[in-house]
Amino acid sequence: MVRWYLVFLIGLFAVGCGVKGTDAESDQEQSSIEEVEFDQVKYDLVDLSPFGISAQIHVPNKKVTNVDPEVFVNESSGSIKVNSGNKFSLNIVETEMDKSLIISDLNDDLLFENTVIEEEEHFIKYRSQLPDGSQEFFHFCAWIEINGTKYLVENDKSQNFSDHYLNRMIKSVKSIQLNSAI
Repeated sequence: MVRWYLVFLIGLFAVGCGVKGTDAESDQEQSSIEEVEFDQVKYDLVDLSPFGISAQIHVPNKKVTNVDPEVFVNESSGSIKVNSGNKFSLNIVETEMDKSLIISDLNDDLLFENTVIEEEEHFIKYRSQLPDGSQEFFHFCAWIEINGTKYLVENDKSQNFSDHYLNRMIKSVKSIQLNSAI
């Protein structure tokens, strides 16, 4: 866990120093991000560039959650948090970890029995269940590359979300739009 934060901080420094991809890379990255439609009355497009990520994400707005969306750096973990009310909470961290390493970590978990229930090239959704079956939680991880930097985006694991709210977060993550090249 600590190595994620170290990698994140090093990456944040590199992004701050102006690491940029070529136009060809930007075109390729744009095509790998899904086009998802959102009701503009219920979602705000939130800019992540003040946090070193040259992208925007659709987040449920005050009309849906009764609070304004917020983005901030979690001082204890070093991750970027995207929140809107208590039913939408994402963590974004720069990473070198890929899907196979995350799945390996899930299989080696000593507390939970984890089962991948959905899998795409840059995305997994999984169930974590206590061995006695008394509690289960659903989570997801997505990997997004922006200007040559890979980010891990996942739901806040300290909260338990229903499938409806988890799917709403997944839709938002799949809608991430790259900012225009500067």
